[in-house]
Amino acid sequence: MIRLALAAGLLLGLAVHASAQTTLRVGDQKGNSQAVMEAAGVLKDIPYKIEWKEFPAAAPLLEALGAGAIETGLVGDAPFTFAAAANVPVKAIAAVRQSRDGLAVLVPEHSPIICAAGRSPPAVARSAIN
Repeated sequence: MIRLALAAGLLLGLAVHASAQTTLRVGDQKGNSQAVMEAAGVLKDIPYKIEWKEFPAAAPLLEALGAGAIETGLVGDAPFTFAAAANVPVKAIAAVRQSRDGLAVLVPEHSPIICAAGRSPPAVARSAIN
């Protein structure tokens, strides 16, 4: 919920002085932000148009931001840090601290993995499943 509020604030804050003809180009990772914001109704009656640009991950979204192809987008802390270190002209305008309560590890239905405690070596995390 906090993430949704920050995302809505991000978009609304960027277009405070926008007119009905103004278009805000927003980068989105696999349609996630757009779906959440539309479901929550936070985009109703905004005084500008949003042109969503979908990206498979944060790195290409940040490249598009640096190239001027989009004006804003939501990414995690690691991709943002790497982009800033590579001198991509990015600026963080909001941050969210998350706890482990909002994270999950998914395994197939009949997987022998039922608990991650005591696993050695640690599992390797992936951001996408192919």
